[in-house]
Amino acid sequence: MNRKEFIVGCFGAATSLAYANPALAQSNSSAAQATLTVHDLSKGTPIPSDFTGISVETSILPNTAYFNNSDLSLRELLKRLGNNGVLRVGGNSSEYSNWMGMSPMRPQMYKIGPQEIDRLAAVAEDINWQVIYGLNLGTGTPEQAAAEAKAVHARLGHRLLAFQIGNEPDLFAGNGLRPRTYTVDNYMQEWQEFYTAVQRVIPGAPFAGPDIAFRTNWEMPFATKFPHDLRFLSLHYYAEGPGSSPKSTIERMLAPNASLVSRTSDLAAAAAAINVPYRMTECNSCYGGGRAGVSDTLGAALWGVDYMFQLAASGYTGCNFHGGTGGPYSPLAELGSGQMTYSARPLYYGMLMFGLGGQGEIVPSILMQPNLNISAYTVTGPHHDLQITVVNKEPATSVDIVITMDERYRKGSVLRLTGPDIASKTGITLGGSTVSSSGQWQPSTVEALSITNRTTTLHVPAASAALATLS
Repeated sequence: MNRKEFIVGCFGAATSLAYANPALAQSNSSAAQATLTVHDLSKGTPIPSDFTGISVETSILPNTAYFNNSDLSLRELLKRLGNNGVLRVGGNSSEYSNWMGMSPMRPQMYKIGPQEIDRLAAVAEDINWQVIYGLNLGTGTPEQAAAEAKAVHARLGHRLLAFQIGNEPDLFAGNGLRPRTYTVDNYMQEWQEFYTAVQRVIPGAPFAGPDIAFRTNWEMPFATKFPHDLRFLSLHYYAEGPGSSPKSTIERMLAPNASLVSRTSDLAAAAAAINVPYRMTECNSCYGGGRAGVSDTLGAALWGVDYMFQLAASGYTGCNFHGGTGGPYSPLAELGSGQMTYSARPLYYGMLMFGLGGQGEIVPSILMQPNLNISAYTVTGPHHDLQITVVNKEPATSVDIVITMDERYRKGSVLRLTGPDIASKTGITLGGSTVSSSGQWQPSTVEALSITNRTTTLHVPAASAALATLS
């Protein structure tokens, strides 16, 4: 469902929609007070239609339980996230993949052949998403990469967004894949060899990179050495981790993280130097598979929608949440081993909320609030509507936000992301409704929002997010 269809559905199909008490969207005397000013809609940054993405490990490709003709639940849930999107295949396991048995087999290597690529392509075609495909730099050779890339390119065609060579090469020196002396210069030399081998068999093949974990000082040297060979630059980011650490908490996950700002600054500078965009190709709340009780809670949903808007406001063209089919941090949970039926985890609801409120151009707005962990993002849509998403990450403090605008809007509505409390794993709803395992979702509760003299007041309870649509 696109945003126009959603808005029409909310206001034009009253028989299927229960309107909540409008007072719930208005001020509350016990809430903290804040203001949001929206006064310049001309300086927007477009949010690409394929901003939303999922990242999966290469190791799932040989597993016939995934990406097969029975995975209708997975496909429909991915479609619900957006008519366009990006599926990234890579991760740590990509460095132990084995194309057609060309490498001497070792226990940790994953054999991949044309049948695996056929299944991947069938999913991409069905959900109308593009694919970023990682090639094995860690234990592979340029010849193997070229053979694999040729098969992938032939099958995916225009759905191939880019190849990437090596997953988190800045960690190779520490994970045993390269000597401790491995540097960005060594990586660039190897990258060139793999790139050249692939270009010999696929002239003009699309590439992106480097798929950096955290050494963003690798971005500028790489970009300036290969300024004409890249579709985009990329980065990975996890709010905290590892998942095994008791220090990984909801509170830490939701706290502002200065490292994201500094890493983005380095990435944006490198991208600007060669005039290419940049994407967050792997990310999530907590590395190492996530942490139960943190990555699978309402807190993760709030973190997710806030994080996506933060990336969009920082100029990213998209993000791919890792672990798409497993682990506590996955947006989707498999219902029973091998059944190929999935349920939407809390993070999925955050992604869905972004999809509804993140279509158009994100514009500057000024949020004044009394030292609370809340954020607000404003998006202008193609139909001159105004979408305001407010995320209240405070576990016990509600907030009233007085919103003032230069433009005149006649009516408004509010859609809410809620749950029993910030640590809840179940009972999460968007618009009062849950998402079914077949991807079906329709809001059952939308509140009216009154506007007077270009001003309105939005009440946002603790541990919740609200999407206000003004038209």
